[in-house]
Amino acid sequence: MIGACVTIALAAAFFALVTMTRRLRRLATAIDTFREGQFRHPVPIRSAPNGDELDRLAHAYNLMVAHIQTQMEEIAEAMRFGET
Repeated sequence: MIGACVTIALAAAFFALVTMTRRLRRLATAIDTFREGQFRHPVPIRSAPNGDELDRLAHAYNLMVAHIQTQMEEIAEAMRFGET
């Protein structure tokens, strides 16, 4: 009986750990690709931006990437028209 409870608790903890680290790996991968100059890889969010800490961090990252993309497009357009 106790062995079964311990086994179930360990399985639940393992599942939670795998789920959490998967989400962190996705965010880390997105940050790495951003650093390499690839800005078009948004991080998936499980729930609304007001979700848990990882969802809020992913949402903030996605907003930051979108803002930087907009700024880069504006700079490129200004350079095309000689407005440096």
